[in-house]
Amino acid sequence: MLPKIVAGPAERTVANTLLSYNQLLTGLGESAALSALMAEVHPDAAIREAARTCEQDVSTFGTELQLNRPLYDAINKVDLRTADAE
Repeated sequence: MLPKIVAGPAERTVANTLLSYNQLLTGLGESAALSALMAEVHPDAAIREAARTCEQDVSTFGTELQLNRPLYDAINKVDLRTADAE
């Protein structure tokens, strides 16, 4: 999803940039929640340990996402003047 957002069209819109970014963040949140849950409650220690690794990977990806200059530039180019308030 990230490469698609960054390489998107020259004309950035809510539909072709921000909706994809929202999907990316939703997936990130779901991954974080599931890995955190499994790290705490799964009965198998190996699964709990794998889930902890996933938690760290998700956290790292989230941090890298926040620091991603091409992503920032893509989002910054979205013209919100014609977007509805929602």
